[in-house]
Amino acid sequence: MRYALTLFVTLGFTIQLMAQRPPERPVIPPSNAGEPIRIGIDSTLEQRSKKFALVRDWIWTHWQNHINGKLAVVIVSYEGHESRSTINIKSNSLETWYVVFQTDRYVSGKFEERDSFEASFVEKVPIGKAGPFEDLTPGASRKPSKSTDFQLVFRGKDGKVISQF
Repeated sequence: MRYALTLFVTLGFTIQLMAQRPPERPVIPPSNAGEPIRIGIDSTLEQRSKKFALVRDWIWTHWQNHINGKLAVVIVSYEGHESRSTINIKSNSLETWYVVFQTDRYVSGKFEERDSFEASFVEKVPIGKAGPFEDLTPGASRKPSKSTDFQLVFRGKDGKVISQF
């Protein structure tokens, strides 16, 4: 009887804890755990938007929670050209966190150019009616339509905007 009572209490406590857990978000594995995220022209606009939102969410989650991570993303343009990006979130020996983007562009399968930047600050900014690259003036009115409607703003050590995603 004691065993049954203990099992019942433990089971009830477990169910209560599970009910209080926030819903799980889709998880994008780090690039070393699988294939890169592919965002291609064979996808609908909605599918592409969802994949970009997942990548932004991965970056933001790792940045906010100080989780080292590496993610590979391959984007295929309408012309069939590939951009292969690696996004690295890490800290240095002083526990200073930063994001390193490296993008290799290929035209007709041949390497064309490499772009990269390192950001010391990441901001999450809701997308307003003006679109994803609206004016980032402090205090500007922004009314996102969905929780995934945000852009990430990357800033250098000097606080200047380096890139937006």
